[in-house]
Amino acid sequence: MRRLLTYKEESGIEGNTGLIHRERAVYRVHCKALLIDLSGKEGEYPDLVGQDYGFTRQVGERLRREGHPGLLSPSARQKGGINLVAFSPTILSDPGCPATSPTPAIRFDGPLPSNEPWAR
Repeated sequence: MRRLLTYKEESGIEGNTGLIHRERAVYRVHCKALLIDLSGKEGEYPDLVGQDYGFTRQVGERLRREGHPGLLSPSARQKGGINLVAFSPTILSDPGCPATSPTPAIRFDGPLPSNEPWAR
């Protein structure tokens, strides 16, 4: 089985203590599909918002394999946030059209916060 990379490994910032600049794209899209809705289920299933993404990856892989078009899930990074996970771009309207200009950027100056799940 292939090992999943951490955010630090994937982005090549492991061990960097200087300035890190990453640009991110934000898109405004509409979704036309019946989705599995897991939002509000974190009380019953705390691993949906846990620091280890293994559980959520398993849920997503199973739903995709079963042919579901996508899902809604609570955000582990943003309390009260909801993520839309689309297993196919065909359920989204014009997903290549940026919603904002200029592109938002994330800047880290110094060591990454190790208490955030995305920083591992």
